Amino acid sequence: VFTLLWTIHIVFGILITINGVPLLGFLNVLLEAIEDSGVQVMATLVFAALNFHLLACVVKGCFKFGMRVFCLFPIHPMRVGDTPLNSFLFNLVLILFGT
Repeated sequence: VFTLLWTIHIVFGILITINGVPLLGFLNVLLEAIEDSGVQVMATLVFAALNFHLLACVVKGCFKFGMRVFCLFPIHPMRVGDTPLNSFLFNLVLILFGT
């Protein structure tokens, strides 16, 4: 569900613009409507859940694709108990760039 919400928001709220104005402010409008209804805590929780999901997707993508050159061989693998510090830092920088 969160992935679909993010995809709709990216396509209609960021990629498709008319004279610099987004075609649809999908998640912005949704979060503002929740906040204006008097339930600010719910808006904060929805915002946190959306961002946590986005971060989890970035981390999963880093572990799945980011450590391979053209998906052929690993360059900075993350192995339990056997990860060099430079591999850990490389993957950390990938995650930070993704967020």
